[in-house]
Amino acid sequence: MNYDFWNINDKQFESLCIDLYASAIWKRIERFKVWKDKWIDWRFFSDDWKANIIQIKHYVKTGYKWLIKLLKKEELPKVQALNPSRYILITSVPLSPANKDEIVKIMQPYILRPDDVWWQDEVNDVLSQNPNILHKYYALWVGSIDVLQRILNNRVIWRSEYDIKRMQYKAGLYIETSSHRWAIEILKKQKVVIIVGEPGIWKTTLADNLSLFFAAKKYQLCVVDSIKEAEDVYTPSSKQIFYFYDFLGSNFLEAIEQNTDAQVMRFINRVQNDKGKLFILTSRLNILNQGIESSEKFRNDKINKHEFALQVSQLSELDKARILYQHIWTSNLSEQQIEELYEQKRYLNVIKHKNFNPRLIECITNKENVENDGNYRAFVEESLNNPHNIWNGCFMNQHDEFDRFLMLLIVFNGWEISERDLAAAYKTNNIKPYSHKDKSFDTVARVCTRSMINRNKKKYEITYSLYNPSI
Repeated sequence: MNYDFWNINDKQFESLCIDLYASAIWKRIERFKVWKDKWIDWRFFSDDWKANIIQIKHYVKTGYKWLIKLLKKEELPKVQALNPSRYILITSVPLSPANKDEIVKIMQPYILRPDDVWWQDEVNDVLSQNPNILHKYYALWVGSIDVLQRILNNRVIWRSEYDIKRMQYKAGLYIETSSHRWAIEILKKQKVVIIVGEPGIWKTTLADNLSLFFAAKKYQLCVVDSIKEAEDVYTPSSKQIFYFYDFLGSNFLEAIEQNTDAQVMRFINRVQNDKGKLFILTSRLNILNQGIESSEKFRNDKINKHEFALQVSQLSELDKARILYQHIWTSNLSEQQIEELYEQKRYLNVIKHKNFNPRLIECITNKENVENDGNYRAFVEESLNNPHNIWNGCFMNQHDEFDRFLMLLIVFNGWEISERDLAAAYKTNNIKPYSHKDKSFDTVARVCTRSMINRNKKKYEITYSLYNPSI
């Protein structure tokens, strides 16, 4: 498999190349801290104790002309100041023999010979000889052609070919967090996982990448729109992973009335009794909560034991930093806009902001969303302080008047309210039910809990607060 390395950022490409070069020369390579001029050195010593400097340039986006310009104006003066015995250049840019000769000429006498310049194909050659290193770089691994061929291996998936390619394309944006690793272990042990969480927390992104992870482990990926489709492609003797996106849809009552609850539970039981099968489902947490309230089958069979709830609070600051960096790297932002994030370490304000959310990061790093190109800093601050786009759809469309009334009571109380006071205030509402559904305080609170509000058990009382500060 030949990679163009578009779907990994400069830091990942740098780390990959050092792993590959170290495996090729069987030597430990030293890394030095970032200098004031942002130049990072890698160094190893040859048998005669002469210093060898390695530089890695991930310029696949800008190409050969930009690489040559940088070597002449910036790189050569730095190398002359260091005066190493040998200089090795590794780049993601495709090169011809003539290109290599030009680079050697520019950097003489420090590049000793043409094979001290590695380009895209040579990185691929060494990578093909070290498949164990490939597995460390997730976006490359799941994007390989042999994985794609395994994925596109039945009629359900042929109909979903666009979605499969979308998963692999977006894998370049994905960052493996602790949630990714936990979800893999849960899926291995329980064989079924229902990924739920607040809006914008990467439910679908996690489900996509879990699917790709196991497809790369030689599971046949079956993306299904119904349990009937899953049953149609079920092959007892094969390793298969089934992926059912938003399995209750937007209308949980319709799903229950169509006997979806019983079908889902039967298929879950079937998967759990077949050692070669895995099952991933996603749902909005409030929809799943409402489904459980309405389905005796879900309650009796304890479908919630398969829940894997994603929360921003699970992300470490390092996770958030890596998510932000990866989005900046793959963004269409101008150099000026990117510089505004880096000036005075403003990116720290984004990472540490109480309203940090992966979907919000996707929004602020998309140039199409920026109305005033000259005031990017203000756009970022406003988006973080008032992320209405994240929550408006969930608040207005996925919850009814009773849910919204309960949430507003918490908001108007300041932030947190005791269960006793909230229940008493809730009883003052005069909203008329539009169906026979139970709209008592206990039922509505259960539906909203963990999707829009938290139920907190304290020493002497129970309180309610908002699930996420940005609500």
